[in-house]
Amino acid sequence: MNLLFSVIFLTGVFQVSSEKLQVSIYYEALCSDSVQFITKQLQPAYKLIGSNLEVDLVPYGKASQTQENGKWFFRCQHGPPECHGNILQACGLATDKSQAQKVDFVYCVMNQWDPSSDDAIEKCSGKLGLTSDAIFQCANSGEGEILLAKNGVQTHAVTPKITFIPTIVFNGVYSSANQNGAFSNFLKTACDQFHDKPKGCNA
Repeated sequence: MNLLFSVIFLTGVFQVSSEKLQVSIYYEALCSDSVQFITKQLQPAYKLIGSNLEVDLVPYGKASQTQENGKWFFRCQHGPPECHGNILQACGLATDKSQAQKVDFVYCVMNQWDPSSDDAIEKCSGKLGLTSDAIFQCANSGEGEILLAKNGVQTHAVTPKITFIPTIVFNGVYSSANQNGAFSNFLKTACDQFHDKPKGCNA
């Protein structure tokens, strides 16, 4: 009986330690609020509880898209340079790299003077273990447009409709309280979503 209890108890501990929180972040390359959130909130928190997060970074923001003769066209809140930057980041995020590498990559890009620039990619592609040429090839081949269009579909599917960028969604469910909390204190708000908080929440 004691042995059975021990097995059940240890199984429970294992399940708690492997608890994951899904976090979707809808942002755009030239949004100052996106820069602020990713560099001041997401990255520091990720260092503490990243192993307990499943992060889905979605560069698109308040954009629109149309398709004509098989080609995608985008209109972004901060103009064509932002569309270009969103495509570049979408290409980087589509690579078969670890979540930690992708978060570091986006942090690096968004921390540059111009996050939409080719120069930002040249400086930050190493975070993915890639050369910038691999990302530029994706962006210039039409693949990048397809990736951004998919991000658009995902962004427009969020309910209620996204009105603020960045929008942060936990476990697929939007909450205005969580949105406001995460934007100002991501670590605390993310930690509040766990049944049993990861050790990093106590930092």
